[in-house]
Amino acid sequence: MSSGAGHPAPPVTLPPWSTPWIPPVPAFWVPPHRHVTINDVTVLFLLLALIVLAVAAALAAGVLGGGLAEPATTLPGTGLPEGPIPSWALSRLRFDPALRGYRMDQVDTVLDRLAGELSARDAELVRRGERIAQLEQDLELSRAGSSQD
Repeated sequence: MSSGAGHPAPPVTLPPWSTPWIPPVPAFWVPPHRHVTINDVTVLFLLLALIVLAVAAALAAGVLGGGLAEPATTLPGTGLPEGPIPSWALSRLRFDPALRGYRMDQVDTVLDRLAGELSARDAELVRRGERIAQLEQDLELSRAGSSQD
């Protein structure tokens, strides 16, 4: 586009608001000597995952925040009735659920009580067996004494 007798056309200048402004890219985003690759992103995600695992382990171990709270239960435990333990009470026995199974203190209490009950019943069986043996011996003696008369 020339304007007549061999003179070049003046350059076209656009107003500043009509050209898009592109911000410069900071140098720390992309190093000039290499490009970001998938390996860099993988390493970043692995580091992030390790940090999350370390924080979770520290929370569970009680290093951060005092550890885990006591487990909450949704089902109330049904303990054993007072006095001698009937067989139906064992079939209805329930323990409070805990993080790893049942609450150990409740299980230990029931096992100690059952051990005591079984020991008492064993002793009672031995005592009754001795009493039966004594009564059988007395019966034999009385039969032998009455047959001699």
